[in-house]
Amino acid sequence: MNISQDVYHPLVPAIMGYARDNGIKDELFSDLLPSEIQPVHSPSLHLTSNQLQLLGKNIVDTTEDPCPGLHIGEKLSWANVGIVGYIVLNSRNVLEGLKRFNAYYQMVSNITTFRIATNPQHIELCWRPNDDQLVKDHRLIFEGILASLKPLLEEQTGQTIRPVEMQFCWPAPSDLSEYERIFDTRLSFNQPNIKAVFDRKVGQLPCRLPNAEMLGVLETYVRDQCHQQCAASPFSSEVLTVLKNCEGDIPGIELVADKLGISVRSLQMKLKKEGATFRTLRDQTLCGQARLFLTNSRYSVERISSLLGFSEPAVFYRSFKRWTGQTPREFRSSTISPK
Repeated sequence: MNISQDVYHPLVPAIMGYARDNGIKDELFSDLLPSEIQPVHSPSLHLTSNQLQLLGKNIVDTTEDPCPGLHIGEKLSWANVGIVGYIVLNSRNVLEGLKRFNAYYQMVSNITTFRIATNPQHIELCWRPNDDQLVKDHRLIFEGILASLKPLLEEQTGQTIRPVEMQFCWPAPSDLSEYERIFDTRLSFNQPNIKAVFDRKVGQLPCRLPNAEMLGVLETYVRDQCHQQCAASPFSSEVLTVLKNCEGDIPGIELVADKLGISVRSLQMKLKKEGATFRTLRDQTLCGQARLFLTNSRYSVERISSLLGFSEPAVFYRSFKRWTGQTPREFRSSTISPK
């Protein structure tokens, strides 16, 4: 990531607040943060990569804490994540909330991708850095991501939650005491990604205060913001236009690159500069078309699956639930006005 490129993530304002609380002068970010605004309550604030790197170094030097990201992360709440955090809290259960978090992740962070994988025993939450250099420059963010999971899930459910395993993509520190205290589970270092593994039963834990009506309002707002965000990113908008205007199946990256007269590699690099990926834009297009079909047509789910180019309805079911937290039929039922 270029040193002048903005970094946005819920932990950025939390890091700024932590620095201020520990008496660190804020010359690095005072021009971005009016004195009357508390950074911890301002999830949309961001710093350049260089500013954040210097701030992190100042935190370590001043506090003499070798792993400040752990201590910042364990105090994070869903309020720090902004409106996407409230969407999670208003979902029915943990897994639905996390899938919605995944669907709107582009609004939360531009330094990692995020995915959820499930099997009969476990739920795996995996973050992959967009640039390997980020782990070296901003490790306190990556420490904070994993340290925040237990308190966030406990806030969501009101229950004590213990992970099965935590994986880190950096070498094990010489002193593991804080890692062992915070995570209280099996720790694996030098892994390809950062990953948290939980028992599958955790996904079915109900949220404390689910509110379907509030959830609908919040999701409508976030979808509008996603569209505006893409409109503010010229190349992403151009790719979206190609995706939406192609007849028949939504095209793959090779065809879109060909229509734009550039290589696949160039397309990927241009999108990366805008904090986007081709898969995210393609999924956004497919999700939008699926919602329109489900809301405004009488086509069966199987027919919609075929029209959108899915190999079989089961694949469409899984994809739609990953995007929205609902099955196609649940979404259709929720959009039918009561008589």
